[in-house]
Amino acid sequence: MCSSDLPSRQPDYPAYLTRQLTEVRARIKTVDLATGLAVAAVGVVAYTLVMIMADQLAVLTTATRLGLLLAVVGVVVAYLLWAVVRPGVRRVNLMYAAREIERTDPSTKNSIINWLQLRSRSEEIPETILKAIERRAASDLAKVEVGDAVQLHHLVRVSYVLAAVVVLFCIYS
Repeated sequence: MCSSDLPSRQPDYPAYLTRQLTEVRARIKTVDLATGLAVAAVGVVAYTLVMIMADQLAVLTTATRLGLLLAVVGVVVAYLLWAVVRPGVRRVNLMYAAREIERTDPSTKNSIINWLQLRSRSEEIPETILKAIERRAASDLAKVEVGDAVQLHHLVRVSYVLAAVVVLFCIYS
């Protein structure tokens, strides 16, 4: 985000900060769900490749194939429940989203986290101090590209593994 994203007259810093944190939370959840689905896809494609190879090397009985298929379906369903459904229904913590943003730009020096922690105790803090903290957090957040706050390296690695398994599958066919 650039500084022009901040409102020019009577800035509503809390709304701006909340909107940006909500966007980061949504991105974190999307990346986590995509990573979980990609890992499941790697498992299914790898299982299929291994079973084709095993069946060609040693002809498997129908009962063996069915037993292994049921075991893999059970494992994949359990994994999807744990890695996709469970995170899908949970909310990403605002503190975690703020930490991810601040990790991308160390110059923020915890200003967003400080704002989150202090806004819940706004009755204990003088309004001028709270407004200054809000202004600083909004200013720091405006310098950060919010899209960069979400780490994609796990999803990228899993995607590479999926591509490699698919290529092996195609080569073997």
